[in-house]
Order: sequence, then structure tokens, then C-alpha cells
Amino acid sequence: MPRGRPPQKLRLLDRLSGSELAKLRTRTILETLNGDKTIEEACAVLGVGRSAFHELRNQALEAWVKELEPKSPGRPRSEPSEEELALRQAMRENYELKRDLRVEQLKTEIALFMPEAQERARQQEERKKKRKRRKRRP
Repeated sequence: MPRGRPPQKLRLLDRLSGSELAKLRTRTILETLNGDKTIEEACAVLGVGRSAFHELRNQALEAWVKELEPKSPGRPRSEPSEEELALRQAMRENYELKRDLRVEQLKTEIALFMPEAQERARQQEERKKKRKRRKRRP
């Protein structure tokens, strides 16, 4: 005698979500594949002809095979929404503004405590401007 739980077989379908018609179609298709029902019996249960049953069975099998194709591992990448993009842009601008403010604060502090450093920086800027002007002249 086998050990463990008895096999659930087609009773597993009862726990799945979906309409009763979809479950009946699935159960009937699986029973024909398993050899428990003939095509004629399946057609009688579903109330369709042979060609309609074959088409229904092929659609179900194709969907099943397609769903079981290997996929890339991990969570699929999702595209950010418009709100997320706007939030990221606002956060980036906020960071840049805070950085610029801090730079200006440091410049002010340096100018207050080290006026000679500011004068040297101003003189260097003037020299650069003069060099550029010389290069422009023909």
C-alpha cells in the first residue's frame, strides 16, 4: 500500500479560481487526455461537436504550453509611472538646489574669514578673461 496522502487528481481543479464552465471544460479535456473519457463522451458533456472540441482542446494545450515556457529569473522590471518620474525629477532638483546653496554658503564663509583668498580667486578669473580676449584678437 502506498504511503502518504492519496493523489488529488482532478479534485485540484475545485480549489482553483475560475468559472464552473471553465473548470468543467478543463476537467473534461484532461479526462480525454488521460483516457478516462472518449471524445464522444466529452462532446456530450460540453454540448459541442467534435471539431469544436478539438479546437477547444488545442487552445487549452497551447495556452498551457505557452504559460510554462521558461522565463527570465527574478521579478519583471516595471516601468515607472508618471508620478514616480515626476517625484524622481523633483528629488533630483531638490538635491541640486541644496548642493548649490551649500556651495554658496561656503563661498560666503570663505569670503568673510579669508578675504585675501577671495581676492586671489577674483584676480585669477580676471587673468583667464584677459587670456581669452587675447586669443580672440586676430
